[in-house]
Amino acid sequence: MRGKCSWSVVVFCGVAVAAFLLTGHARLWGQRVGEGAVAVAASDAYVYRLELNGQQMEVYGECSGLGSGSDIEQQKVVTEKGVVAWQMSPGTLRWDGITLKRDSLSNVQIWQWRKSVEEGRLAEAMKSGSIVMLGSNSSQEYARWNFRNGWPARLSLNEGVEELVIVHDGLELIVPGTGGGVTKRR
Repeated sequence: MRGKCSWSVVVFCGVAVAAFLLTGHARLWGQRVGEGAVAVAASDAYVYRLELNGQQMEVYGECSGLGSGSDIEQQKVVTEKGVVAWQMSPGTLRWDGITLKRDSLSNVQIWQWRKSVEEGRLAEAMKSGSIVMLGSNSSQEYARWNFRNGWPARLSLNEGVEELVIVHDGLELIVPGTGGGVTKRR
């Protein structure tokens, strides 16, 4: 009797979790969803649209590098108790390179953009732009990352996958409906 009861609890819990996930109310454990949060279930599929100087350029299936980091500065200090310890503080701010991937070639404008860097015309190549996260089967905008002074550091086609790497001088996350950015610019 005890085994039948345990199985029914497991089955009930499994059905409840599946229903919760299918209705789109799921979050990662510990993730708080509040004002300004980007809450997207893991089962959703996205595409990422590249915009340069306000013009829609291409749509990519993969995107990474939307973030920043800081070097860690270390300094020896003596605590109030006379103990020597390392004190760590943020150092130089670094913006990650934005990597976009797609399964086909971009339009010729993306390749011409990279060509301007190859030819030493960096001032012409530097553009402000956006990476826009969209639902793959809709035009619903989940989030937008605006970058400034971006230029194509790398553009390649390997085994049918085009990869574009954009370096930039700053990034700002804009969440639709919040009235502004939630990540400060440098």
